[in-house]
Amino acid sequence: VISMTKSKNKKIEDHIFFFGERMSVKILAQHLSMKGIKAESRISGDVGMITNSEFGAAEILDESFEKINYELTKIKGIPIITGFGGKDCNGEFTTFSRGGSDYVASLIGAAVQAERIEIWTEVNGVMTTNPQIVKEAKTIPLLTFNEASELAYFGAKVLHPKTIIPAINKNIPVKVLNTFEPENEGSTIVCDEVCTQTVKAISYKRGIIIIDVKSSRMLNAHGFLAKIFEVFAKYKKSVDMIATSEIKVSMSIDCDDNLRKIIRELKKIANVKISKNKAIICVVGQGINNNIFVTEKIFGSLREINTTVEMVSQCYDNVSINLVIENSKVEKTVKCLHKELIQL
Repeated sequence: VISMTKSKNKKIEDHIFFFGERMSVKILAQHLSMKGIKAESRISGDVGMITNSEFGAAEILDESFEKINYELTKIKGIPIITGFGGKDCNGEFTTFSRGGSDYVASLIGAAVQAERIEIWTEVNGVMTTNPQIVKEAKTIPLLTFNEASELAYFGAKVLHPKTIIPAINKNIPVKVLNTFEPENEGSTIVCDEVCTQTVKAISYKRGIIIIDVKSSRMLNAHGFLAKIFEVFAKYKKSVDMIATSEIKVSMSIDCDDNLRKIIRELKKIANVKISKNKAIICVVGQGINNNIFVTEKIFGSLREINTTVEMVSQCYDNVSINLVIENSKVEKTVKCLHKELIQL
């Protein structure tokens, strides 16, 4: 319908996109009823999943949690709830971004103070890296919320970064399991575990753009960085990585939406250089920044395969090391680092 009408109205798109969810829950509830299992289908927005009106990228409202808990107690039998989104205060259908159905499960789990949240996928949990690149990749039995968040943000497709936030806030473990191999133990994501200072996994994100902003006016200037980020905020563009010096700021973004407009505004205050066809490699493990042998192995391995690191960042919570390299070097780099850091 959207293709035929060439609609660019996000509100209409969300209404149409929600039809599949509404049909699916009715079919599943009916199937369970035919099996003698009492079940009731509900639209998420009708059980308290209230969002703002940012169609296509809605955000849950804080007051939703209490409403969800109350509404679910009124359902007799197993509640079958639509994923993907909710409704705004005007009763209009809204959708979340990618991973919306898993996010809804996490929100409901947090609202009812569940013992655990289970996310059923098509893989055996969170893997040490993409098995399509490294056939020796294996399931990670246990990882922390911070580790899972870094992996999800930097390319691991099994979870969307937002999925586990509600669980983190309520300290609820998240199990990632395989629909087609239900006997597999999968992965468990917990708030904390013993810090081993070892590498758990390697993820990556292709198609990265590096923006270098350089100006002598940055030197000892107050508020210059704020001006830069005001431009990104204006166009709702998030920054993945950032590195700064006295007169230069380097930032990475993951798509070129509104890039021309952003560059045009940045050029009013500084010199700007763009580098495309880059990738971010994310090496993840609680405490690895305190392990000098990990850092030595990373850069020693990359030197051996002639991979140049163009930008580096280490997060404050000591859980990841992020590297910017050429897009064309991703597979070789991931294979090398996985072999040296994980296949021990």
